[in-house]
This record gives sequence, structure tokens and C-alpha cells, in this order.
Amino acid sequence: IIDGHRRYAREQNVPLKFAYQRSASKIPDVARAVFQKGVGELSIYAVAKYNLERDRTTEVDPLCEVIGQTLDDWLDHQILDDTSIRFLGELDEMDGLRPKMEQVQEAYQGEHRLNILMAYSGELERQRAIQQCIEQGLPFTEANLLTFHKPSTPIDLIIRTAGVVRLSEGPLVGIAQSKMYPIDKKAPETITYDVMATISKFRSDLL
Repeated sequence: IIDGHRRYAREQNVPLKFAYQRSASKIPDVARAVFQKGVGELSIYAVAKYNLERDRTTEVDPLCEVIGQTLDDWLDHQILDDTSIRFLGELDEMDGLRPKMEQVQEAYQGEHRLNILMAYSGELERQRAIQQCIEQGLPFTEANLLTFHKPSTPIDLIIRTAGVVRLSEGPLVGIAQSKMYPIDKKAPETITYDVMATISKFRSDLL
């Protein structure tokens, strides 16, 4: 969960768009390192649905502009090998960016799975999964809910930047056994090493 862009922009006296750009530019390196570490699926919670209710001019427009530029870059340059990229969430609310997201999904196919959560609401995903179970006469077990929920696999580790130790609006299914580890740096300051050190600590704690 990438967090802390507004605080970073205020503290560093830089435009919010610059903070978004710094975070977006790090996604390929982080994903590559995570997959090399043996992780099969990585979900990056980029935009919560409620984020789109913020001020359009100062927050939403710069965010969507950076996302559009990032998608163009991913289409122009192969940023990850052997990786399937999926965009999950209410994509039609992403300022007309859905067609580009679908192009990226078509361009990137592979063994590793990178999920980018956009205009995402864990509550809406849970409601849809429950409705599907009702329609098919299935009990509300985690396994059945995960069949219809996106992401569709249990989550082992939740990493949130900016030192936040709460799950405000992330995936609400598949987290029963997951652990949350904060990174004290804000998202634009976080580097690949921070993520990998957190994964190593999580794995060490399991021993």
C-alpha cells in the first residue's frame, strides 16, 4: 500500500505530481526484485476509490496524468519480463485511462503476476464476491469468496509505507492469516531495498 504522497510534497516543498512520479518510477524495480526473491504475486494498491473524491485540480488530475504517462512508458518499453500485469478496481472511473490499461494487460503476459489496484474498493469487491456466492448457492467460506474476489489469492504480507499500521480500504478477503509490516518512509522515499528488507524480516519472523 503506497501512502504518504501529500505529506512528502508538503515537507519537501515540491508539487504533488512530482511525488506521484517518484513512486510510479520505482514500481518496475520493486516488482523485479520481489519476483526474483521467489514471490509469485505482487499487488500494488495505487489508488483507492475514495482518493478520486479529493480535489480534482490539485490531486486527482495530477495523479491521473502521472498514471497516463506511466502507462505510455510501459507500452513503449518492456519494463518487466515474464510478468502478467492486471489492473483491478473501478477502472471506468480512472479518467478515461481504461483503454491504456487494457493495452498494457495485453502486452504483458507471463508467469509472475503484478496487480495494480486502481479506483479500488475492498468493500465493493467483497460485496460482489458475496453476491456471486448467493447466486451460485455457495457458502461464504474464504475459498469460495476468493473465487470471485480480486485479488483472487490469499495475501501473506501487507506492506504499507509512511509508517501506517492499519488497513483502511485494502482487499478485505484473503487477509485472515496475513501480517502487516510498515515502512517508516513515505512512498516517494521508499526504495527497493526497504521493500526487500521488509520481506526478509517477514520470512525470518515465520521461522
